[in-house]
Amino acid sequence: MSQPTSPPRVERPASISCELKAHAVSVSATLKLSVNGPDYAVLKDVKEASADLSLPDGGLDQGAFLEVNVGGVSLSGAIAPEDVTLHPARPLPYGNVATLQPAARLKWVNANTRGVTAEFIPATRASESRDGSGWLVKKDVGIVAVSVPPQVFACADLGLASAAVPEQPAEKQPKLKWAKLSSDNDIGVAPAPDAKPEATLRFDQIDRASGGALVRVEENLGGKTRIVFRGKDAVVVGWVASAEVTEVASAQNAAEFGMVGLSDGGQPPPSGSPPTSPTVRHCNGALRLVAERDGARKTVGELRSGTAFTPEDETRDFTRIEVVLPPGITLSPGASLSVPTAELTACSARAAVAPN
Repeated sequence: MSQPTSPPRVERPASISCELKAHAVSVSATLKLSVNGPDYAVLKDVKEASADLSLPDGGLDQGAFLEVNVGGVSLSGAIAPEDVTLHPARPLPYGNVATLQPAARLKWVNANTRGVTAEFIPATRASESRDGSGWLVKKDVGIVAVSVPPQVFACADLGLASAAVPEQPAEKQPKLKWAKLSSDNDIGVAPAPDAKPEATLRFDQIDRASGGALVRVEENLGGKTRIVFRGKDAVVVGWVASAEVTEVASAQNAAEFGMVGLSDGGQPPPSGSPPTSPTVRHCNGALRLVAERDGARKTVGELRSGTAFTPEDETRDFTRIEVVLPPGITLSPGASLSVPTAELTACSARAAVAPN
């Protein structure tokens, strides 16, 4: 008996303008069976994954394609534009006053043979304060906003993860004065003393209460001061009103100012329930993995050799399975995974051990 033909794979874009690959990265996205089809899996902060992102030649309506390999499974699918987050592969100029760092996030706008058009997403940090009733209020506070149109980047200049940037050797660093910026309003940074601001430094009450943000002073000219601000996601060099600048003797005892990393809280628990069927299978080879939801079926990846799973019904051409997915991956409501039944003949079975 011939083996049944697997459903078609989730389609990659017909024309790919940029393909980005990364290893050991954290991935968050919703995988769909087609650009306009139903989603079948949600990935939320999936750690230590290998990812392959394909951007189409054209606009956002074509969607993007993502393949993820983690643990014992590989999954692929179409993803929405809002699930595409890019990073500079190295420090890159953005406009006339900012240099984006690899920690910066970029929003995909378009892609073609000229490159990838992307827009800088201002970073946020958690800020806590108490309201009039004494309740602790948490909010996100932007640190740097750059008011320039989306910019075209070469595909080779982009990545899927934040790369480490080597620190500049101390002997080559310019000897500049330290200063603080402190204001009740956002502070505009211009590329020239008489130019309009192109970037904005935005402070919250914590920064203001501690005296402001620490910066370096390069030059003073006619009521304007050229400063260097180093944030986690961007370095800003430009002119601000001198009234906003208060020089300090050194960095010692100055207010610490930078991005506050949010704790990931450790690894989330594995998604799904442990297999409940009395028989657990292990296969010596990889199995084709098929996802189904709302009547749509596509081949989406593989179940790797040795990955434990439990078959539910082996009377059909494709057998639905229960498998404990890697941490951070959950199936969408109503979605299921299956493998070709004919391929199960090469798999070994053992009884499931009941938990104590």
